Amino acid sequence: MPAVTASRTMPSRETEQLQLITFEVNRLECAIDILSVREITQLGALTPIPNAGPCIEGAMTLKGDVIPVVNLRARLALPRLAADADTRMIIVEVHGRPIGFIVDRMHDTLRISREVVDTAPAMPCGIDPDFTAGVGRFDNRSLILLDLEQVFANETAAARTT
Repeated sequence: MPAVTASRTMPSRETEQLQLITFEVNRLECAIDILSVREITQLGALTPIPNAGPCIEGAMTLKGDVIPVVNLRARLALPRLAADADTRMIIVEVHGRPIGFIVDRMHDTLRISREVVDTAPAMPCGIDPDFTAGVGRFDNRSLILLDLEQVFANETAAARTT
């Protein structure tokens, strides 16, 4: 029996699958790695945080953790929108700290091949390309893959100094 080389057993970039959670912000379909998600919940009452940045909506306590909650529209420099029945909060962990962010609505979970993800071009929608990990194009859909470490760099840095 011939020996199997590591290159045959390791997935290549072309065959590697991404597992994503997709959601909507300002009619843009965005996605993040499913493994970064701790919880998805309806938006509840938030405690205001004095002198918080303009993107911080407040804080909440969840399972013993105090979690800052960011308005993702504001963080991405998109127009704000009042919360409605579809509004959700996604709790993720960035740099070892939990953080919540508000999205307009949830879509679905999916798997896509890494080969359909291109590097992020300048975004015509106004999102800073530094906040994106790429754009996935498939089945007449375009997904903006967000880089959570970049999106929440300011919020997690502030949390580390407190």
